[in-house]
Order: sequence, then C-alpha cells, then structure tokens
Amino acid sequence: MIIKAWVVSLRDQFLWQRRVRIPLLLAAAGVLVGGVTLIPWVPSVALLLVSLLGLLLGLVTLVQEWVNLQQRFRDSKLIERSPIFAGQPPFDSDLPDSFATTRGTILYSGALNLQMLGGRTWQADMRPTHYRLPSELAEIAPYILRRTSGGGYLFNGECIRMLGDCRVDGSGIIPFQSTGFFDHLCSNELMRWEVPGRHGRPWDVRSDFLYDEDRRLIPLASSELANVVGVSTLAISQDGFALVVGQSHENHASQGLLAPSGSGSLEPKDFDDDLQTFALNGATREFLEETGVPADLIAGSRLIGYGRWLERGAKPEFFGITLLREDAEQIDRKRRRVGGEEALYTQRSQWLSVADLLDEAGELRSTMSMPLVFSLHALAKALEQDPDLLSPTIHMDRGPDDRGT
Repeated sequence: MIIKAWVVSLRDQFLWQRRVRIPLLLAAAGVLVGGVTLIPWVPSVALLLVSLLGLLLGLVTLVQEWVNLQQRFRDSKLIERSPIFAGQPPFDSDLPDSFATTRGTILYSGALNLQMLGGRTWQADMRPTHYRLPSELAEIAPYILRRTSGGGYLFNGECIRMLGDCRVDGSGIIPFQSTGFFDHLCSNELMRWEVPGRHGRPWDVRSDFLYDEDRRLIPLASSELANVVGVSTLAISQDGFALVVGQSHENHASQGLLAPSGSGSLEPKDFDDDLQTFALNGATREFLEETGVPADLIAGSRLIGYGRWLERGAKPEFFGITLLREDAEQIDRKRRRVGGEEALYTQRSQWLSVADLLDEAGELRSTMSMPLVFSLHALAKALEQDPDLLSPTIHMDRGPDDRGT
C-alpha cells in the first residue's frame, strides 16, 4: 500500500505541475522520443546517432530542470504566521457570529443556520468550467506545494469550489465548479504563511486574495482562491452515542485529533441540484468511507451549520448530523474494516456520549479538531431550538434513499 501511495502521489504532483513546468515536460518528451527511435529495426546509423544525442540532451535537460526545481523549492522560505491574524481578524457582515478556539475561528450566522435547520433550500448550479490558479499563485505553486500540505502523501483529488455566498437574504442559487486539492493547498492554505516577494520583501498574500483594505472577507463570488467546500457530519446512534474518528498524522488539517464521523471535501460525484442534499451527499460519503458503517443503518441526515474557516483561507464549510437506526453496540457488529487510502488518514473510531461531547468544560475538548468542535457548537444551538432533534423517532427530511451516495 505504501509503494502504491508513493507512486500515485508522485504522479499527481507531476501531472498537476505540468502547467507551469513546460520545460520539464519538453525534456521528458525528448527522452521519450529518443528512446523510441532506438528501436532495433530503425536502419539508419545516422538516425541512431541523432537519437543517442537527443537522448543524452534530454537527460541532461531533465536533470537540470529537476535540480533547478528542487533548488527553488529550498530557496522558498515560508514562515508560518503566529498568530495568523494579528490585531483585528477578518470579518464578514453576512456571517456576523464568530466561533473561536485555540485551533481556529469560524465565521457563521446563527440566523442562517436556523434557516438550514428549518429546511430552507438553495439551488446548486454546477458550472462547466474548471478552476485555475491566478497567475501570481501558479508561478510559486510548485515550490510551496509540499510545505503547505502538512501531510506525508499528496493526492490531487477532484473537489468542488463554491462561487457564491449563503446568506440570510441572499440568492437562492449558489454556483459551483470543479477544482483540485492541490489548487486548494496553493491558494487557501497559503494564507497562513509569509511568502517571499520578488523584491526580497515578504508578500502578504492575504491582502491581495483574502480580504480588502478594511479586512472584510472577499465574497466567494469575487474570490480568486480555490475555496474548496468542506463537509462534516456527526453520526449519532439511537442510544445517544456519537461516532468520532481519530485522524492520523498523514491527515492534512487535523493530525492526531478527533474529527466528526465523516469529514472531508465535496467531490463532483456528490452533486445534486439541491444544496442541502449536495452537502449531505458528500458528508455521508466521507462517513461511510471512514467508519465502515453500512449505508442501510442511516435513518437520515440534516444540515445544522455553515461557516467560513478563517485559518484555512476562509474556505466554506457545511456541518450536519446523521441519525443511525440502531444502538452503538449493534452497529459495531455490522461495521466493515476500513481499508484503502482511508486507512492512511484515520487511526481509529470510537463511540463517545453526546452529553460528554457537548460539555464545553470537559477534558475531551483539548483533543478535538475544529470541525468537531464547531459541529458540537452547531448541534447545541440546534437542540436549543428543537430539543427532540436527536429523538430516535424524529422525522428526518432526507431518508436513506435520498442520500445519493
């Protein structure tokens, strides 16, 4: 598995960097052409000599380009900002509430979350175009990719970018488009670093791409960042336990911490023209992949929160709950073993009492990731409005046949 992961990771990095490393590709093409012309049935001795020369030149160019690439990477000194936002943090008038912990800050709107909980719908509009990094970021992307990744393996999976803001009184149509995970690493994740400028001065990427001169967040509709959509869900059994997942040190954002039952990014295969269903499709897929719980044990899912995570370039995040049909012990008997790539990023999953998780003064808080802490915050707010939200007999708006996974 490790060898396969290494090969796939190198493949993804090479293919993604091809847009800005044209000389490297040309050198590789020269090596390939030179090798092909060495086929024994080629009769011309002159052609053979030219082929050998082309192969040699190609090899020299390839090695030179690779050395130059590595040298530029070593010379690109990225210094992590601490704190990431000194002084006044960025703000968004449409997301007036702030939830902050030592692990980060999420801007959200309590009124908007209540609308989601109440079943408000938005139409999701998938655009046919694919996101491309702005030229200023694309120029430095190959040299900062691994530094911003945080994890050991890099895979450029397809993700979904959000091009419009969810607002209390906003549009009912939210556009999306496809993007890649590497684009996210070299745009949103770059906001926490001091980047070398062209004239020897640090380049404050945030003032160009994250917020305006008043530190107001640039709306998603105008943003040039990848803005990959994050999705999370907290699965809860009939006897009041939530399944939480321990993240391995290969995980990008929450190494060694407890995460929601399912947490990741929206992908094209999750698409549905109803935004709530779209987000829940992605969260449910992540939940099934990371825990091995059979899909037929899901009674239904609800969205309970939305926000923008400042420390990750203010990327949009949706949070939900998933109610399960049986008790925790019964579910464990039916779970399959988690394998494949998911095994690289998850260490374990465990059942914890919802009551204990909701205890803000409890010892568990220090071990929780930002998505898990905010999920619990949104859940507590939702329970204030609907105390029967987690009742086993609750009517769920989206049953198991509506998940689209």
